[in-house]
Amino acid sequence: MTQKDTTQEHVQGFRSVQKSEPHSTTSVPFDSPNITHIDCYTDPDTNKDFILWEDIQQAFDEAIFVRNKTRMLPFVRGKDHRILEPRRIAAVSDVVLDVVVADKPIATTDTETADTIASLQRAVQELSLNIPRQTPIEIAAHSPPCGGEPEAPQDNNHIDSPENTTPLRGPQALEYHSQDNNYGNAIDTQHSEATSNATKRLDDPQDETAAKDMDLMQTMIHAYQGDVHAQVALGDRYKDGREVHQDRHTALDWYLKAAERHHPRAQYNIGLLYEKVHDEEGDYSEEDYREEDYREEDDGEEDDGEEDDKERDNVALQDGTNAFKWFLKSALQGYADAQAKVSQAYTNGAGISKDNIKAMEWSVKAAENGHAGTQYNMGAAYEKGQGVPQSDSRSFEWYLKSADQGFTKAQERVGAALEAGRGVSRDGLMAVKWYTKAADQGLSVAQFALGRVHKLGLCGLPKDRSKAVDWFIKAAVQGHTQAQSMLSEIYNYGTSYRGPDCTIDLETQFKIKEWFMDAADQGVAHAQVCMADMYTKGLGVPKDEYVAFEWLLKAAEQGDEASQRRVAYRYETGLGVTESREKSLEWYLRLAKEGNDWALHILKYMLRN
Repeated sequence: MTQKDTTQEHVQGFRSVQKSEPHSTTSVPFDSPNITHIDCYTDPDTNKDFILWEDIQQAFDEAIFVRNKTRMLPFVRGKDHRILEPRRIAAVSDVVLDVVVADKPIATTDTETADTIASLQRAVQELSLNIPRQTPIEIAAHSPPCGGEPEAPQDNNHIDSPENTTPLRGPQALEYHSQDNNYGNAIDTQHSEATSNATKRLDDPQDETAAKDMDLMQTMIHAYQGDVHAQVALGDRYKDGREVHQDRHTALDWYLKAAERHHPRAQYNIGLLYEKVHDEEGDYSEEDYREEDYREEDDGEEDDGEEDDKERDNVALQDGTNAFKWFLKSALQGYADAQAKVSQAYTNGAGISKDNIKAMEWSVKAAENGHAGTQYNMGAAYEKGQGVPQSDSRSFEWYLKSADQGFTKAQERVGAALEAGRGVSRDGLMAVKWYTKAADQGLSVAQFALGRVHKLGLCGLPKDRSKAVDWFIKAAVQGHTQAQSMLSEIYNYGTSYRGPDCTIDLETQFKIKEWFMDAADQGVAHAQVCMADMYTKGLGVPKDEYVAFEWLLKAAEQGDEASQRRVAYRYETGLGVTESREKSLEWYLRLAKEGNDWALHILKYMLRN
């Protein structure tokens, strides 16, 4: 804190919320008993109020970030776009802000007695035995039609049912249309197996998996008791196959229970399941949506939209419509990942008609809500002027927000902007810092950028051909063609010429040669061409035109046009291979069919003579 920072008489209200809790859309009274008040400071340069992050951490254990309803509040930045130190959050007057803290799992302690553990085991076993068997029809019976709100089934009284419900149909696209009664047995068996395995391992207090098993049991108990967060967590376990057998059927069942309570991540995950099955299996026939497979029990209440719902039951839902509707439900609650999916759907026409304007609107919402991928897309849009006015400064702002969250592509673009002074003051050392962050995470374009910086001595760094080669090789392994070409250039010049700008040491020469040989053996066409050049010129290997031809032929057979021309010429002249007019004509003809005018000219000439 600087000496100019002075304490004010006003304060900012905060409350603690767990990370898994849905976003609140209602205002909290400033004088509520569960509100913590923290002193504000005023920046003398901007005259704006802020709260020190250190003060927030002292008041709230395990604080992760601060949000205002659905919007995450970033750390305050200076004119150079760097985070100010000490770190601070801008104050929001007359509003209680949420301090998001890490979820605290219910866990056992060393002081718990054997009787407590045994009681917990019996509770889980009893729950498993009392779970009513659910067929796919029953699962579908409490799933919404992706347009209306769900209605709680009569045997699930612990779930709150919203008003104005409509007849329900389940996610048929996930193949819950099967009427095999063995499905209910499979669910019961799976639950009992998970409980049995957990119980057996808990008998041995030394077993390292005991804690995980206990956590699973507690999650199951809370889920069956109606805890919406536990229902989502259990759905995640079945979706991913963690401590239970992977089963999308059961995962969807738990997500639906939470979605009935308007849990945004549950709604989003249902959309993901629809999207995954659609991508794997394509569209579905009308037979998969037969009305009789999804008929509800009559609760005696009249539904004005019953006839319309019956008509819709007979229509095949295609092209990801269900996925889009679930994403939209979640997006309307401010869930950033779902907002990004909705934007993507409008862009690609997935489940909804293409609409670039709505795509941009949802993209902005997701980006402002902290979605790193969408923030990167916004940066790209402003950089290229696609859908928005071209602006280097706005582009940099969005790239930086995404990069601060670890998004590698954005980190590389921040580095490029800082190196070129595009939308921000030029800063070579900071550019190298951002390039390195992305390159260390495996982004080939950033690895190539670092190779270029070290090779040419840019950004205030000295030339270092060895470091440049290391980065070029990392990028080349991932198929970065410019990096592959640069390695070829360095090797050819370094082994053919003399001088401070050309010579490479033996270690660097060996590293490049080794990469060429390994990549060529693995079928990389560019590396195969480089191997041919090495044997043609005798660069680090004995000169051998026949071996050179073998490598050229391999690259030509993979469709490399330059290699195809050289193979045709070598067959024509007998260079490194037995002369063959017929095979030469075959290769020239292949090139001509691909639109190569030069090959067509040669072909006509050869046929006339």
